[in-house]
Amino acid sequence: MEHLKFLLIGFLMVLLAASGCASNPKGASFELARDTLSPDKARITIYRDSDAYAASFSWLVAQNVSQQSPKPLAVISRNTYYRFDTAPTRIELLADLQKSPIYAPVSPLAAVAGVISAAEAKTTNDKIDYVALHDFEAKPGQEYYFKLEFKDAMLDPSPYLVQVTVKQAMNDLKKSKMALLPKT
Repeated sequence: MEHLKFLLIGFLMVLLAASGCASNPKGASFELARDTLSPDKARITIYRDSDAYAASFSWLVAQNVSQQSPKPLAVISRNTYYRFDTAPTRIELLADLQKSPIYAPVSPLAAVAGVISAAEAKTTNDKIDYVALHDFEAKPGQEYYFKLEFKDAMLDPSPYLVQVTVKQAMNDLKKSKMALLPKT
């Protein structure tokens, strides 16, 4: 009977892990901004599409307002976006890796490995170590769409932004939800 209980708990854990709840926030669905962009502001939308590889990674995206205190904007994970308006200026965006490992405790060994992964993720997530993401000049009255990509997804993911057309962004953003806002 104890063995059956363990199997049921393991099955439920696998089901929860497969649902991607840790790395796929359920914020508001994407829609075109109904409000008019002020002619003296620039609008920036950053998103990550549904690429399933590296679903256990998210990125804390920040704007480098000053060298001492980057302003955290959002935690971008798969199928999420963040949009903000800003004064026209040089924009420097930064990113910090956030891990949300997928747990599948189907055996005692896998359960131990899951605990180790969780501890490593907590250590990584508690230490904010920004890397340069993108640098550009935001112009008044302009809208910018950036897709978050990364190299070396399996070993050491390195983020970068790709500026995309409005048409591509609208297609990619169909299933997107608002990204999580960072803890303050």
